[in-house]
Amino acid sequence: MDYTVRAMAQQDGPAIRLLDEMSPDSGAFSVVYRCLFDPYEVTMALHPGSLGVVAENPADRSLAGKAYVEVTMGRYHGTLRPIGRVFGLVVHPDHRRRGLANMLYHKLLEQARKIHGPEVLFLAAIQEGNEASLRAAKTWATQVVPGRIRYLFARTVIRAPKVHRGLRIRNAEPRDWVAIADGTTRFRQNSEWATQVDAEVLQKFHERQPFGFPLQTCLVAVNEHDKPIAGMSVVFDGLVETGLYPDFPLILRWLNRFLRFAPSNGVLKPLSVRDLWYEPGFEGAALDLWKTAAWQFRDKGNRLMAAVDPKSPLAKVLPKSSFLPFEGGLLAVAADKPVDLSRTLYLPF
Repeated sequence: MDYTVRAMAQQDGPAIRLLDEMSPDSGAFSVVYRCLFDPYEVTMALHPGSLGVVAENPADRSLAGKAYVEVTMGRYHGTLRPIGRVFGLVVHPDHRRRGLANMLYHKLLEQARKIHGPEVLFLAAIQEGNEASLRAAKTWATQVVPGRIRYLFARTVIRAPKVHRGLRIRNAEPRDWVAIADGTTRFRQNSEWATQVDAEVLQKFHERQPFGFPLQTCLVAVNEHDKPIAGMSVVFDGLVETGLYPDFPLILRWLNRFLRFAPSNGVLKPLSVRDLWYEPGFEGAALDLWKTAAWQFRDKGNRLMAAVDPKSPLAKVLPKSSFLPFEGGLLAVAADKPVDLSRTLYLPF
């Protein structure tokens, strides 16, 4: 079948919705995301500046697949360069095993290189058990790295946590953005793929309201002098898209009765943690932020989520999600040099 693979456009929103709802992923933990607003607009709000490609079914012009890439600037082997995070690959079940994922990936990388230049390197996170995505990624990746993604989940709670003595958790204020940007940059400066954070860009991101309400916020932990010594951004994904479990295996349903890794009503409302940092010696402040977010934003979502490198200091500070039926995944990388696995990896997922 001759598919037309082209750049995604804003008018593709309704067709993207239909594609998503008909196409649960094939990983060990299958989730279908349902957008509460136009799917194209939701993705661009959660991942500003992303590029997308779609594959059209020649028989009826419906969408048979899609994928996205979000490009930011980060350091790799000491050089600042564009880094493309590939995400959101979906292929309709009726069109799988026809090489369509390969076509989408390669068209996406081609589009990103046209816009951002040939120096772009690419990353993709692949869930454990998703053999189809792994096979497709191997057609463009120069390296597949196991064991360097740990997923952290926290159930939202109804009781406020105790905070370490001498610390206070509050919302970020305009006067904090320079300190937050500097602290975030310092915290991950020695990590591969680390990005430099600009205070003005950070403030604009947190002030935006693409659907008429705040879609994100930033918490800081401050000392007795009201100085930020740790910070964390939380994106309220669950206000604009929810996850459904269409085909929960019996063993997972049984485990969920005890471990409660999935919401009992079958609807996941994610809260995505981004840019968690702390000053040296204030590991407890990072844990306080994590626990506070799981309580303070319980009306915005039901699962706090993050991805960290197991070698990152954050993996030692934040509680391990032992209640999950899986721990991590694989990293597919396309770059001109192998990843330096002796360094901590900053994961922009």
